[in-house]
Amino acid sequence: MDTRSNPLRSATTAESDLRTRFLQAIERQWPGSTGIPKLIAQHDAWLKKKQTNGRSWYDIITDTLDENWKGDASDADKHVYDANAGDDAA
Repeated sequence: MDTRSNPLRSATTAESDLRTRFLQAIERQWPGSTGIPKLIAQHDAWLKKKQTNGRSWYDIITDTLDENWKGDASDADKHVYDANAGDDAA
């Protein structure tokens, strides 16, 4: 498939910041791990290649999450994995 007609949009500053904080949380949980960030990058690349109605699945998911995200910057950290958080199912 020729993807030149459907250029991938670049990440917004907020998306880059969230991605950075997420990867920092991974590094705190599993110091020196490169497997998880590589897996995330591979999955993102796969989602960007898959398309429905001319839009990448990555863009569809990102737009849906953006529409559903009603928080502001002050509560963004609550949505990144917290190693000290308890298990709700317990």
